[in-house]
Amino acid sequence: MTAGFVTFFGLFGLLVTPIATTLKRYLPFVTVVIGLGRVVAGVLFVAGKSIYLRLPQLRSAPKSPWSMYGYGIAFAIASLVAIAGRGG
Repeated sequence: MTAGFVTFFGLFGLLVTPIATTLKRYLPFVTVVIGLGRVVAGVLFVAGKSIYLRLPQLRSAPKSPWSMYGYGIAFAIASLVAIAGRGG
């Protein structure tokens, strides 16, 4: 599991750093767009609407080394999404 976590964040850092360095001048505009999207979602939720996402049905897998590696990657992705969701 740890190997999956480390692999994901290592590759993520290697890929995102050059892109972020190149695009950092546009970051203030991107954050405004993301903020507006969150405001729209909040207004929809307050109005009683729901946002539906079609996600695949997951089945439990046997606990093999590969499944634990995949679990580590999934955990890393979930933690990254959680950090992004609370604003950094």
